[in-house]
Amino acid sequence: MPNSDNCWRVRRSRYVRPFFAFTSVRRRPPLFYAVLCVACCMVAKGQPPSLTEKADVVEVEDEPSHHATFTNSSVRIFEVNIPAGHSTLYHRHRRDNFAVVLTDAEAFSQEFGEPDGTPTPRQAGKLYFSEASGDGYVHRVVVSKNRSYRLIDVELLQPASHRALATNPDARISLENERVRAFTFQLTPGASTPPMTLSDGVLIVLPGSVIEQIADGGEVVRVDGAERPWQWRKEGKYSLRNVSSEGTIVVQLEIK
Repeated sequence: MPNSDNCWRVRRSRYVRPFFAFTSVRRRPPLFYAVLCVACCMVAKGQPPSLTEKADVVEVEDEPSHHATFTNSSVRIFEVNIPAGHSTLYHRHRRDNFAVVLTDAEAFSQEFGEPDGTPTPRQAGKLYFSEASGDGYVHRVVVSKNRSYRLIDVELLQPASHRALATNPDARISLENERVRAFTFQLTPGASTPPMTLSDGVLIVLPGSVIEQIADGGEVVRVDGAERPWQWRKEGKYSLRNVSSEGTIVVQLEIK
């Protein structure tokens, strides 16, 4: 009769035998482990995401800080409000767009796959134009902890018509390219602009200001920046009047 202790050892070894003893382990080349080590270090150090992670990118209309408030055949207008210390999701712009900063802030734009940047001042009234060729561009906006960041983003839905625009010698052009032309005015309380002949476009005012847009025929449209800081404008002749109690900045955008 076999020794009972030996039987127990045999049975015990059969049941507690390590799992890897029943499997074959494929030896990987040293390069595999080197690459794996580098990848782990990049994740630990907060390196930017790889291009394979673009499934996390949303369309601009699905980005929570971008609120589409107006759309017609020419433009789609987004009101953008990013709280202090926050950032947008990575999002894709598929069309050329024109933006006006509404409030002083510190922020930076980070393209997908690029390292973090440093927030820089964004002054109210600052204009930006971004071209979106091919599949567009992907970025996010990161805001410092000091204050929130607000802007109006006008997305251009039609290709450039290359039409000739009226000459307005009494107004200074602040931005112009083949897609848009923009005029910026600094108006003291009660001040007005000279009449201007403008193509279809958008009037943009700053929060806290109230502007009257006066058409050549006498029709007056009152734009209150605290309620809605923009107004779609049809082609025509217009002047502007600051009816608020403080000086302000006003932008007239023309679509080419």
